[in-house]
Amino acid sequence: MFKKASDACDMLARNFQLAGYEPGESTWRDLRKGVKRDLQARGLRPNVSVPSRRHIFAYLRTMWRETGSVTQTVQSYLHDGSWTSSGGSFLLAERLGYDLPAMIAESLDRGEKFRLLEVGGGWAGFKNPPGDARDIAGLSRRFSTDCGSRLHLHFTNLTPWHSELPQGVTEHGYLTGASLGLIQSQGCLPRTVDIIYSQAAVYFETDIAAFLANAWSLLKNDGLLIFNYPEVAANSMRSDAAKLGLQLCDSLELGGMNGSVTAFRKQRLQAVDPQDRCGQDRRRIPPNPQDVEAQSAAPHVAAPMTHGVRMAA
Repeated sequence: MFKKASDACDMLARNFQLAGYEPGESTWRDLRKGVKRDLQARGLRPNVSVPSRRHIFAYLRTMWRETGSVTQTVQSYLHDGSWTSSGGSFLLAERLGYDLPAMIAESLDRGEKFRLLEVGGGWAGFKNPPGDARDIAGLSRRFSTDCGSRLHLHFTNLTPWHSELPQGVTEHGYLTGASLGLIQSQGCLPRTVDIIYSQAAVYFETDIAAFLANAWSLLKNDGLLIFNYPEVAANSMRSDAAKLGLQLCDSLELGGMNGSVTAFRKQRLQAVDPQDRCGQDRRRIPPNPQDVEAQSAAPHVAAPMTHGVRMAA
């Protein structure tokens, strides 16, 4: 564990240098924990529920069941990285009413190309049983004939999680939100990304301003950015986004460790309909009835957005 974590931190430092970014010591403390979390999580089934370390016996039982190894179980308890097992999903986008598979399908039906980037994808759904297209793995199956030609799916991780992936799917290892701009030298060019999405990864990003600047440079005009973040960072984050020209489309306070999830859209070069600051070229799914009151708009049709913050029920 120590050797792998040290090597991963060396690679992260190299990429920071290439990106022209200098993280502070507090950032490195968080990153070292995140690296251990990544290395440990790869030994778990996707989306397994792991008890808090405060409940030592429940924690140890779960880890032994998942790893089958007493050594790994004890090591996991002694290391400061907390266990996670990100299977990958578009749940946060759905909570805001965005149907990402439908948006991709519409774009491909119009004969357009589409590029999606997920920050902190984990297993990206490739360890989950085959199902619908609610993660990158599902998208690669649903749109297999277009993947690699008209559809390109990218995701980042602190450490590489995958030894092989389908055509058109690319993992970018040893990247954070602050060094995300380096992805431009790895086949994901500036102003080519239709949607940037993150579930939980950006939540732990220590430099949200750097992440937003990198995301802005990667997004197409009218591109969409969806991620969650701690509620205490809301004011500064929205101020940084506004300076870049990222328009607030919608925001929902989920509470707890989920924080708030927000959708921004990169402004077009020319004016858009003032009644819909998020543009008209998107698909929406019916809102969660626990989030907002039922709307009279037809299912899956975009409705003008309100720009305040909603509270999840």
